[in-house]
Amino acid sequence: MPEIIPHHLKIENISVNYGDRTILNGVSFFVEHGSSLAVIGPNGAGKSTLFKAIVGLLPIESGKIWIHDQPYHMHKDCVAYVPQREEIDWKFPVTVKDVVMMGRYNRIGWFNRPKKHDYEVVNHALEELKIDHIANSSIDELSGGQQQRVFLARAIAQEPHILIMDEPFTGIDTPTQEVTFSLIEKLKTRKVTVMVSTHDLNLAASRFDNVLLINQRLISVGPPKKVLTHQHMELAFGNSFLVLDDGQMIMDECCQDHSHESVD
Repeated sequence: MPEIIPHHLKIENISVNYGDRTILNGVSFFVEHGSSLAVIGPNGAGKSTLFKAIVGLLPIESGKIWIHDQPYHMHKDCVAYVPQREEIDWKFPVTVKDVVMMGRYNRIGWFNRPKKHDYEVVNHALEELKIDHIANSSIDELSGGQQQRVFLARAIAQEPHILIMDEPFTGIDTPTQEVTFSLIEKLKTRKVTVMVSTHDLNLAASRFDNVLLINQRLISVGPPKKVLTHQHMELAFGNSFLVLDDGQMIMDECCQDHSHESVD
């Protein structure tokens, strides 16, 4: 018999509503151990809503979320979440090292003092994201790329089995983008599952094992060549999906429906 490998994450027919509006409708998929998944779709498709539902920040109307083939609440500490940068209060008076140590709190407790191992994990995360030299800097002094690295380091310090990143490549410098992809490759060798939402279709096609295409419902999921077909892209993006002469895919943002941006 073939070996049965449990999924790190399984989403089973989940729906999420805002008031009387359905943002996600009957979405189902699974993600295998140590794989990387790009989540794409137009503005208002429900990408951020999906992530927030997975990490428990939004209630689901129906369906189930499974981690390690068990109900979500049994393994929720296994999931690390990096939100979009604009959702974070960067004026909060804490240092880089303080923020990264927050990734340890689920393990050490909010009222317990960090131990030697916790400091070792934090220092390793700072080094891995190449921000150990700014460990004592205040987060409000940092560039956008540095801020992104800080929250990635916090997520890594959590020692997650699943890492979820919402639009991590928006508004960052090229070195931070490359550090992020280097981290994703390292995490794959540690069998950490990575989910990333992005508007960059070419990054999704070239840098991830699988792609999830949604527009409030699941349109397609699987290897990029299976998902990124003209038929699927037109279902998701309509007339805002363009293919250039060199084969690159882009979205014409001015043609997209921005009416649901706040719940994307």
